Amino acid sequence: MAMSSFLLVVDITVILMLCISHCHGAVEDDRKRGHCFISTFRYASITFYTQIGPVIGNDRDWFPFSTSSVENYLIKSYKRSFNGFAAKLTNEEAKKLASFKEVVSVFPSKVYHLQTTRSWDFLGLNQTVKRNATAESNVIVGVLDTGIWPESDSFSDEGFGPRPKKWKGACKGGQNFTCNNKLIGARAHHSDSARDMEGHGTHTASTAAGNNVVNATRIAAYKVCSGILCLSEDILAGFDDAIADGVDLISVSLGLEIPVDLYQDPVAIGAFHAAEKGVLVLQSAGNSGTAGFQSVSSVAPWILSVAASTTDHLFVDKVVLGNGWKTLTGFSVNSFSLNRTKIPLVYGLQVTSSCDEAHALACYSYCLNKTLVKNKIVLCDVMNGVNAAYDAGALGLITKYQVENLSFVVPLSAITLSSEDYDLVISYHNSTKEPKAEILRSETIKDKFAPIVASFSSRSPNAFVPDILKPDISAPGVDILAAYSPAASPSTTTTDPRRVKYNIISGTSMSCPHVAGVAAYVKTFHPHWSPSAIKSALMTTAFPMDAPRNQGAEFAYGSGHINPDTVEGDNIRFLCSKPFKVTFHRTVTNVGVARSTYNATIATLSELEIKVVPQVLSFKSLTEKKSYNVYIAYLGSLPDGDYIASSHHCNMLQALSKHSSVENYLIRSYKRSFNGFAAKLTNEEAKKLSSFKGVVSVFPSKVYHLHTTRSWDFLGLNQTVKRNATESNVIVAVFDTGIWPESDSFSDEGFGPPPQKWKGACKGGQNFTCNNKLIGARVYITDSASDTEGHGSHTASTAAGNNVVNASFYGFAEGTARGGVPSARIAAYKVCNGICTSEDILAAFDDAIADGVDLITASLGSFFVFEFYSDAVAIGAFHAAEKGVLVVQSAGNSGLAGFQSVASVAPWILSVAASTMDRHFVNKVVLGNGKTLTGLSINTFSLNRAMVPVVYGLQASSDCDEFSARLCFPNCLNKTLVKNKIILCDDMQGVHEAYNAGALGLITNMDTTISKDYDSVTSYLNSTKQPKAEILRSETITDKSAPIVASFSSKGPNFIVPDILKPDISAPGVDILAAYSPVASPSITTTDPRRVKYNIISGTSMSCPHVAGVAAYVKTFHPHWSPSAIKSALMTTAFPMDAPRNQGAEFAYGSGHINPVKAIDPGLVYDNIKGDNIRFLCCIGYDEGSIKNIAGNNTSCPKNSTKVLPRDFNYPTLTALVPAGKPFTVNFHRTVTNVGIARSTYNATITTLSSIVIHTYEGVRGAV
Repeated sequence: MAMSSFLLVVDITVILMLCISHCHGAVEDDRKRGHCFISTFRYASITFYTQIGPVIGNDRDWFPFSTSSVENYLIKSYKRSFNGFAAKLTNEEAKKLASFKEVVSVFPSKVYHLQTTRSWDFLGLNQTVKRNATAESNVIVGVLDTGIWPESDSFSDEGFGPRPKKWKGACKGGQNFTCNNKLIGARAHHSDSARDMEGHGTHTASTAAGNNVVNATRIAAYKVCSGILCLSEDILAGFDDAIADGVDLISVSLGLEIPVDLYQDPVAIGAFHAAEKGVLVLQSAGNSGTAGFQSVSSVAPWILSVAASTTDHLFVDKVVLGNGWKTLTGFSVNSFSLNRTKIPLVYGLQVTSSCDEAHALACYSYCLNKTLVKNKIVLCDVMNGVNAAYDAGALGLITKYQVENLSFVVPLSAITLSSEDYDLVISYHNSTKEPKAEILRSETIKDKFAPIVASFSSRSPNAFVPDILKPDISAPGVDILAAYSPAASPSTTTTDPRRVKYNIISGTSMSCPHVAGVAAYVKTFHPHWSPSAIKSALMTTAFPMDAPRNQGAEFAYGSGHINPDTVEGDNIRFLCSKPFKVTFHRTVTNVGVARSTYNATIATLSELEIKVVPQVLSFKSLTEKKSYNVYIAYLGSLPDGDYIASSHHCNMLQALSKHSSVENYLIRSYKRSFNGFAAKLTNEEAKKLSSFKGVVSVFPSKVYHLHTTRSWDFLGLNQTVKRNATESNVIVAVFDTGIWPESDSFSDEGFGPPPQKWKGACKGGQNFTCNNKLIGARVYITDSASDTEGHGSHTASTAAGNNVVNASFYGFAEGTARGGVPSARIAAYKVCNGICTSEDILAAFDDAIADGVDLITASLGSFFVFEFYSDAVAIGAFHAAEKGVLVVQSAGNSGLAGFQSVASVAPWILSVAASTMDRHFVNKVVLGNGKTLTGLSINTFSLNRAMVPVVYGLQASSDCDEFSARLCFPNCLNKTLVKNKIILCDDMQGVHEAYNAGALGLITNMDTTISKDYDSVTSYLNSTKQPKAEILRSETITDKSAPIVASFSSKGPNFIVPDILKPDISAPGVDILAAYSPVASPSITTTDPRRVKYNIISGTSMSCPHVAGVAAYVKTFHPHWSPSAIKSALMTTAFPMDAPRNQGAEFAYGSGHINPVKAIDPGLVYDNIKGDNIRFLCCIGYDEGSIKNIAGNNTSCPKNSTKVLPRDFNYPTLTALVPAGKPFTVNFHRTVTNVGIARSTYNATITTLSSIVIHTYEGVRGAV
């Protein structure tokens, strides 16, 4: 077949017209603000920031441009507590400055945002609590915010003595600003006055240390914000002064909407130097919680990051429709009363003549006609309509809330409703000739579920250091009353004329000063404690919070809810509510005898199994520290010629530890397919090892997790499809929990001997036998490759299992269970046993590549994204691709965390999302009143048309609190009350407890946000004397909307290289029937005694082997195609998916849904030539030394390779990270290879949005 290639250049021009709230004009000479951060403590800012080190010379000496005067360019110098400056620089000047000796970082100025009673009583810190009055008056709290209102009663100095002697600050608050012995200092960094004109700073300062909070504590105010904007240079200046002024702690209720590198974050930089000087910094976690996981921007470990939670009071409001037709409850802090008068009700859409429908529905500014709105209640689809409604003269507003259970101070009678209740109002309005309503004044109710983390509160995981949990702790941040500026509007409407001394606000801005106040309280009893000691005290004594009620659990609230009284609690029940496996790494210091040996002794509960590695520690001197972790040393490719890897690895360890023997430290050598080893090392040894010649990277072992028939027919790969006899020559490697060799799916009946290329072995352990189908097995984590969990057998049979007729799960999904390539061979590599570790995964890659497999399927991954050089799968897959072996990996099951949740991001891996197919399992429950409700489960049981008594978890418990009983927590249900009944539990996890307690059935809430049918059951239960129900056996229905990407499937964009789209493709991953282990429970309840040969499971773990099977199918027709060519064929022939039906669109499904039959004839492929992967590493910044080691020869990066863009890597999808809200032009360069007909012509067909213009151009790149 003739093969040729040509260069395809794609030019995309997009013109976007957006209304932007803040516009910044160009700075003279195209100079931008930035900061310079220099290591010896000289920091510079462009509004670029430069960090330097100790103060040296004059800041003018550091300017990288020649001018007679730099006064117009130097904005700020940081010289009191650390070193640096802020200046106006061009991009070129900033780049030049970054290369100066001792400069740590240069970065552009960023805009930070403010993150905006009974709360102290709720926390237990009432006015009678024990205090240390003398020490309290010596504590100084620094507040970086919008300034302060010095005349507020909260800052009166009545009864205060003189300022502490340690105070070195000043009162530089500007004209008409006076400090006192309470408010002992003030500085204005953002304007000419420290006076608070917004109210935010006064509110946070009084929360932390206002009078009658931490009574005698002093306050120093640093105004670094004006409006809602706080600039990097002002924040750094605030830190520079506050540390030098002698404050004890700093409260910072501001932050970015997204996290940035620590060396570019002024709060992280300032807090670092504060911590070094003994000053604790507390920062609000952020208000981006509705964006999902990884939204927390306060991520530095030396900062105490604070989430926001509710208190036990809640402000609600009510609206009465018509003449009492319906009363609906919503949220707002509404101080107005309509005096029991029904007011005409109008809809925003009907009272505009100047706006389109979308803007009119939302009541955008200038949309409302004042004549039609005045003295009426207006309906607006979004909360922002409150400003337009007020300005147009409306008497009231009804809208729907974007953030649940959050009340805003409003400038008129207003209420926010749930979407369901808001639709009722719309329905009433549209069906009534003269609709009217009355909005009542707000009232306060008790919230018995508090504390619950607010939905707006930002959540983990930590985007930069996943192993540091953020936020650290939770505190009250919803509906907080505190002092306010009488110059500011109390509501979000700036034209609101009311003025108040105290106001109610919500936000992590409000929770942060609560923790600052508690930290100051602790400081009064322990004045010499370090910042980390205080932080530890707050976190380790926090109240445990209820994980099921808080989306994200620990990622939402950190260590728990702040507990000022530090009462010892019983956490064992909380910890043991779910099975878990945890690894902790600790450093111990010898303070005993100089030459000593310590043996680990373990005392624990019977339910816990604890191991200590190593069991014995030996020390030679006092204060010697030891901390052993498993580290991976990656040395790149194997060198050419005579090389004994194991000997080299032992010699390296010998040079590190100087022990007589290193056998106890070397865990594994990688020496068959690439070069490296795993060993137990101290942190210091790992650091030293990373400096050895030939070492690419040294990184700690990480924990990877498993990403847990009709599917092949749904894909069009039926049993009569065209196949190639070479299928039996294809070897599929499966990295998983092992395999059950006796399964019919792995029988070798009719198979000939293994392919001659096979160089592997059957090392599956005792009583494990391979055959001509299952030709090899290796075990790394236990003593047997037998699958005791079921996951590995399921994925292996999905990819390449035999045709097994009449397979089913208790009659469900009955048919022929088969893999994508039934005649292919399987090699099983057991790398998981509950969890999967880096060292075992790398060992499997080392073996599988050398064993001669054709492709590898790995249904496992991390919850977090790692750099390629520290990701075991990315490292192994790189060497596999270089040897012609395609690696297919599951995208992950973290889709509910939102975007950037995909962890499989390397371009040489085929990453697979999970989607539905046209078969769906549903279930029904019939209530005693005759009502039938439909839900979801795979229920093989039948109650034989018998109505069974129904009880609620709350009513069937005598040992648990109300919350735990509702959820049916472990050991909560009384077996006598539950046995032979149907139990109602608020959470799916209750299935374990219900089963163990002897219940006949369970009804639970599928989604806590959509609980209409579940509420119907609870309503029936509460209104019936002897409630009964019958749960029917599940049934199968056709899903016409399939394929749809599953909500659990992880989504892009790619966190490491945004210009490479991930995941790559989607395949069936929901309700998949495949082989299973007969020794594993078929359900999530481990005590389930049933055993099956085939089971139904969902996850990207199930979609991954589908794509592996298709890849193997393509390989049978094109045995000499490269991994990238096969990958391209699968991606370019994929079925397009419906973007509006799939949240995230291409970020959810990649190139589309797998199309097996079309994939064998793609026409053109985007192939990679030898060295392309290395050149990709060059363009993303890998250094020459690492490149040589990875490639294993004298390969070096081409000249100007760092100027090559990642988006020009020859990848089947075209993705670019572009600036938001601005027109842009993007060029892509691609080389396509003709694998179709020798003489052929291809026409580019473009389907796009009207706002995007796409052109293609042909260039020449030589023949292949």
